[in-house]
Amino acid sequence: MSLFYFTTRRHIIPFLAAVIFALASGLTFPLLAIILGRIFNELTNFGAHSIATAQLMDAISVNCIFLFALGLSIWFIQSAYLSLWIAFGELQVKRARDELFKELLAKETKWFDLTTDGVTALLPRIQSHMRDFQLAVSQPLGSVFQGMVASLTGLILALYISWSLTLISLATVPVCAVVISVISMKIQPEIKAQRQELDRASKFSSNAVYSIDIVKVMNGQALEIENYMSAIRAAARHYLKQVRFTAIEIGSIHMLTFGMAFVGKLNPGQVLTTFWACLQATQSIENIIPQLLVLEKGRAAATALKDILGHVHPIDGSTGLMSENKTPRFCDGDIKFDNAYVDSSEVTFAYPFQPDRLVLNRCSFFFPAGNITFVVGRSGSGKSTLGNLLLRFYAPASGEILIDGVPIHSLDINWIRNNITLVQQQSPLFNESIIRNIAFGAQDPVCVRLDDIVGCVSFAHLKETVQSMPNGLDTVVGLGGDRLSGGQRQRVALARSRLRDTPILIMDESTSALDYYTRIAIMDSLRKWRKGKTTVIITHDLSQIDEQDFVYVVDNGRVSCQGYKTGLDSQHQPIIIPSPKRARIKSSGVGDITSGPVSCPKAFELSTPANEPRLFSQ
Repeated sequence: MSLFYFTTRRHIIPFLAAVIFALASGLTFPLLAIILGRIFNELTNFGAHSIATAQLMDAISVNCIFLFALGLSIWFIQSAYLSLWIAFGELQVKRARDELFKELLAKETKWFDLTTDGVTALLPRIQSHMRDFQLAVSQPLGSVFQGMVASLTGLILALYISWSLTLISLATVPVCAVVISVISMKIQPEIKAQRQELDRASKFSSNAVYSIDIVKVMNGQALEIENYMSAIRAAARHYLKQVRFTAIEIGSIHMLTFGMAFVGKLNPGQVLTTFWACLQATQSIENIIPQLLVLEKGRAAATALKDILGHVHPIDGSTGLMSENKTPRFCDGDIKFDNAYVDSSEVTFAYPFQPDRLVLNRCSFFFPAGNITFVVGRSGSGKSTLGNLLLRFYAPASGEILIDGVPIHSLDINWIRNNITLVQQQSPLFNESIIRNIAFGAQDPVCVRLDDIVGCVSFAHLKETVQSMPNGLDTVVGLGGDRLSGGQRQRVALARSRLRDTPILIMDESTSALDYYTRIAIMDSLRKWRKGKTTVIITHDLSQIDEQDFVYVVDNGRVSCQGYKTGLDSQHQPIIIPSPKRARIKSSGVGDITSGPVSCPKAFELSTPANEPRLFSQ
């Protein structure tokens, strides 16, 4: 069952204890019927002058003592019953949270890209599932056990005292069962539809709050409110249908139970006991019915959580190759995008959310160990995808990527990410202090020396910025680093990468928000730091490129030119960032791509107006 998907051996003892107390709680209801029947029988005998007043008082006193003892027992049993079921629910949801958190960290990037309604609605949806699941496996589940025992024992007691009266009293039970079954089938689709609408509402609210500045600038408050309210109204309609079905269910049961009649030649005490036992049995069933809706929601929530956990990662992306989890002792840093094992083509890749658009189309790159290599090109040309492929966020559709001659799909994923650092343009930060955000770059963030942090701050030219803040390095940067400027966020990310100091560094427009002089100063520090280490710099800023640097020019997912800057300039053949609308190819001969210093092929010339930006000019 889905409700017990997260149950482990450690949960069995609390679960069994909770079940035992639920069963004991259910047994108290027939005992109450027996005691009340005895009291009523004594009162009837006294009214018929069968017993004296003293005998009545003695009999009533004894039964009242039994009733008091039963009340104390019910108090203890009910307290233990509720406490144990709540504890069991907490244990279940704790394991569910732990497993979900581990699974989300292990998910492939592709899974997040294809998530319905996006990542912004994912966490609220999981929290909603957690609440429904926790509620279902706690007291409501215990109430079902309790109600089943109470109804069964009540029925047995009633049959024991008078089977004929019991059969007449419970003649409507089969009809009740049919009503419950039919209506329950109608409720589950409404639960699913309500959850989908709530997910939509969560997505609208999350997006609006996260981008509140854009909403206000565009004066889109009314539109966002309307989108949110439309989803809430739709969810309310589905919820009202659930309530109506449940009301019909409960009302039908009440109508049938109120129509019970009993006849027979029994003494009044037996009649009362039988009728009370039958009433307890039917009321127990009635008490179970509202819990069925809670259990249905919990079952649906547990199934949704199980589906998230059910995603396995045995295969490396779309290539179909099993990872061998190799962990080389050293990482020199040679990176090669080479000929493929599929149709001898080069590396090809398309993002899963746009499978028909090739971001990289038969590209070959070589980033030699110990050197700085630049990759340039216009926005959307595919250059930023290199970092995603090297860190194995995605796998190429065809082609092969090698690190130190070893195919990347055969390397252990942790080894890859321990030896490669990617510094992105957005520079995401955690809602922590500056010092903790920098310390996260270390293998053990808890044991980082303050001197190392200070050195990284100096490297990123953050010293004056930190000194100007009221709490210095302990200043909290806010959600995503929103309390810092774009340039400050980028410098914190650079300081973090300096502390990490991996053999391979990929910088993807990671200085784009800095002013010219700070950018030049950081590049000088970067060249000193990365001397003898593999560094790939993806940029639009041509001022960072020295004459001896090797450059790849990427356009429309292909390598259009490559070579050392000095060699390209000496050919009097300028390399141009092509405009997607204005650039046109005058000749189709492109020549072969090699890993040595070459110039742009002379047959490959792009025509563009004089005011278009150029990568290199004479």
